[in-house]
Amino acid sequence: MITPLIGVFGVPNFSGLVFTVNGSEFQVGSLINAVVSFMILAAVIYFLVVVPTNRLMARLAPKEPEPQMTRECPECLSKIPLKASRCAFCTATVAVLV
Repeated sequence: MITPLIGVFGVPNFSGLVFTVNGSEFQVGSLINAVVSFMILAAVIYFLVVVPTNRLMARLAPKEPEPQMTRECPECLSKIPLKASRCAFCTATVAVLV
């Protein structure tokens, strides 16, 4: 489906490029055509499949947890701020964490 579109843009045909060594023909042009077609097809698949999939997976990835802003009181196990020196629920003195 993609390969016929390559010819629309007037890509030159390298299949006529050959060189001969001791009567053996090496068709370098066919190799160049195959490499160019492969690179174009790989780029199309990358931009139409891989990039959108990566963006979707990044959007669906779980968010990083927010830093913890509270801690538990050692006496009553209620949530108190990190910078608190006294529990608001049981008034126990707690060590200040900064």
